[in-house]
Amino acid sequence: MADGTKQLLRRAALEAIVNEACAGLDDVDEALILKEALRNIYDGIAEKDVATVLVMSARTLIEQEPNYSQVSARLLLDSLRQEVLSFLSAGPQPHIDQTGMTQLYADYFGDYILWRLYSSGGRT
Repeated sequence: MADGTKQLLRRAALEAIVNEACAGLDDVDEALILKEALRNIYDGIAEKDVATVLVMSARTLIEQEPNYSQVSARLLLDSLRQEVLSFLSAGPQPHIDQTGMTQLYADYFGDYILWRLYSSGGRT
């Protein structure tokens, strides 16, 4: 975790992230990405590094199938989404997938505009 505490790896959560990244793409194998990722995850790995491992695991497969580039991009987007939401909320947030973000976007965008106004002292 960001505060240094440890938690168990939630394989089901990783599977959900990878499945969402592969949704609608031909000739990509979620299990292969997950298998590669699990080989590179070790005890004590930082939560943000788990996201990087997922991206890199898909990236290594691009030469075999170009659609893995889209999987990598989606996994990177997922990582960035979590980073931004944690920043705006001033702390870790539960994982929010693309569907959930679609519903929350307006709220978070409004919060960001207010944060930007207050942090700049009203200067734009």
